[in-house]
Amino acid sequence: SSSREGTGCTVRNSAAPRRVGVPSAHVMAPPTRDDIYRTMESALARSLEGILRLPEGVLLANRDTRGRWGEAGAYYAYCIRCGTWLTLDVAQSHEACGGSWWDDRLHKAAATWAPQLEKMAAHVRQGEDPYFGLLDLRAAPPSERCSLPALSLGRRQLVRMSFPRLGEPLDVCIDVPESTAAAGGGATLSDAERQPLRILLYFHGHGEDYRLGPKSVPGLAVVSANCPRSVGGKRCFWFQEGAGGAWERHEHAKLRKCDAMLEAMAAVLDASTAALVALDWPGGIDAQVCIMGVSMGGHAALEFARSAPGRVRCLAVAAGYYQEPEMEELLKSIASIPLLLAHRTGDRCCPFGNIQRLHRLRLALPATPAAVTDSWFEEGIRHGPTDEELQDVIRWVLAQSR
Repeated sequence: SSSREGTGCTVRNSAAPRRVGVPSAHVMAPPTRDDIYRTMESALARSLEGILRLPEGVLLANRDTRGRWGEAGAYYAYCIRCGTWLTLDVAQSHEACGGSWWDDRLHKAAATWAPQLEKMAAHVRQGEDPYFGLLDLRAAPPSERCSLPALSLGRRQLVRMSFPRLGEPLDVCIDVPESTAAAGGGATLSDAERQPLRILLYFHGHGEDYRLGPKSVPGLAVVSANCPRSVGGKRCFWFQEGAGGAWERHEHAKLRKCDAMLEAMAAVLDASTAALVALDWPGGIDAQVCIMGVSMGGHAALEFARSAPGRVRCLAVAAGYYQEPEMEELLKSIASIPLLLAHRTGDRCCPFGNIQRLHRLRLALPATPAAVTDSWFEEGIRHGPTDEELQDVIRWVLAQSR
């Protein structure tokens, strides 16, 4: 090797960058400073896990958006000591490569994010997740009373559950409201605490972070899991699996039901309920759950309620959809469940006509005293609810579960 004057780096003359975990048939050139900037911006925007575990000299430097080197959307790191491309998993343990190459330009480019990374590291040192500051229990041992770690009142917290059929664990956010009973000293219980604690199972939409789901309110805990990108090598959209293009075009006949995810989410609800029971909420825990979903999560909410109608107290769907050939069977299953459908007539992501048909079929069912059907249909092209509209949905859920 030889030194190049004035650049602050030592460059290898002949050897091409090596690849660890990257198919050898594809050549990845050394990254540029712009590659570093773009990749870090992308990773931080997507709350990518593992960034803080990269060793010194190993830089996040590429995102394979098209799947040229492996899974589409995967991130790759580059070692500026030995000139090796690494998958993100391998990169986190790439500490003693023995390389003598060093590129100050790339190192300085990555150092631009040092202040933000230090803030993230401070969260981790306090036992919180690096991006949102939520209590991070994903590596904590289970409690003596249930399979999940012991939860805390008045906190949003993350837990992790393993499901062999999925091929990867599911991360779950459980937001628990505060309780004056925890303060002791004979504190007066609020009306919400005297009632059974209600649980809202929230299904997020495509591109939405599960950690940013609805917040708990007095008397209502929120459980929100992270939908994996793929299950068994197939793209996963909660309880549908198949080609991404078919899902985007609403070609439901080309998609299959993802039974593994249905089973997993039923287990998530069981485990979350048991962990909430272990908190000894003064009024106990409601035996039924409220279900809510937005967009892709709206379909998931309907599918989950169809699979387990006896567990569902009420059901709210915002900007959702459902496969039309199965609408009648769905409605038979959820006939006695109060239902809210919220949608804008000009929605181009999830066309209004689909949910309008579901609404009409629901109204045509024989009257059932418990089967409230509310529709919040408005003009406009926005996809999904505003923050204010989301709070209105929460209030509707609370009104149905009294």
